[in-house]
Amino acid sequence: SIAIHEAKNLWPDREIEIIVSCGTGKPPSRKSTVNYYRQILSSLIDGATDTERVHHIIEDLIPADRYVRFQPVDPVYACFLDETRPEIISGLEFAADIFIEKKLAVFQQVAKKLVSRS
Repeated sequence: SIAIHEAKNLWPDREIEIIVSCGTGKPPSRKSTVNYYRQILSSLIDGATDTERVHHIIEDLIPADRYVRFQPVDPVYACFLDETRPEIISGLEFAADIFIEKKLAVFQQVAKKLVSRS
């Protein structure tokens, strides 16, 4: 949402042609077994940092042909952003390769829009 705001400030006379959102990947959802107070604290933190929530808001506001979110889902993404262990990095690279293969047509459509001039 900040990127949309900044784009409108930088180019007020241009229509936004495409927005590409790149997620860092996430593990599949699972049931939480934490206690009640921890759930409340977690909900407060998620409310301030949940990129998926922002994604759904933007999805509602921007036409589908102008907004794309790439967000791979795989158990390997259950790691920290500053992960450095070679075996984990290798797993992340492998999962990213598979994600790109599955979404290749979407990547190609986005690339075509990004390089075209209207």
